Amino acid sequence: VKPMPDPNFELLKSHYCELTGPYTFKPITIGGNFYGKNSFANTYLPIILWEDTLMYKVTVNGCTDSSIQYTNVYPGPRLDLARDTILCKHEALELGVKSWQSKIIWSTGNEGPNLKVLNPGIYSVTVSNICGSISDTIEVGFRPINCRFFLPTAFTPNQDGLNDRYKPILYDVGKMAYRIFSRWGEILYEGNESDNGWDGTYKGEMVPLGNYLIHSSYTYSSGSHLIHLDESGMFLLIR
Repeated sequence: VKPMPDPNFELLKSHYCELTGPYTFKPITIGGNFYGKNSFANTYLPIILWEDTLMYKVTVNGCTDSSIQYTNVYPGPRLDLARDTILCKHEALELGVKSWQSKIIWSTGNEGPNLKVLNPGIYSVTVSNICGSISDTIEVGFRPINCRFFLPTAFTPNQDGLNDRYKPILYDVGKMAYRIFSRWGEILYEGNESDNGWDGTYKGEMVPLGNYLIHSSYTYSSGSHLIHLDESGMFLLIR
């Protein structure tokens, strides 16, 4: 009758932080092996998250015994504010942080995972949890123009293949509708974001040279908000 080996090993902590280590645990009886999803060649590398089981199995003189301990692997704080950027008129930037059980503090004094940026400046955030703390910074510039919508000041419907139609110039706009009026308020043309633009005719006839009025309504998304704007202007028809 031979004695069973003692399979117990050094007491694990209640948790380990992701991507730390490696850790080695001293068993009472040497010569065995550790087994577990984060166990590699008798070292412990906390890579796979959440609940974890570590077993030690040892055989001495043909007698085998094992012991099991339980722990957790937690993720460290995560943060990525992306690259510096520039806002245009009417735009807003939604900054967001997703990090497990973390305290989030912005340079503005705000706390919480989201920050709406309306003004130029340098914004930073610090994210902390049980596994540590990290920070990141983003610089936001500003251009006092509307980068999504532009009204050309003239067009030349002379069938030369260049600038023959008139239409607002759009960038990343969802919906847009516009009307073109004569100087006396008569509606000459109605269009939307998917049409080819006005060709300078009304009821099959070319309209005279001169100034015309356009009124447009359009919407686009900025962050989590939907922005609706109306714009009007004059443009010149030239041949």
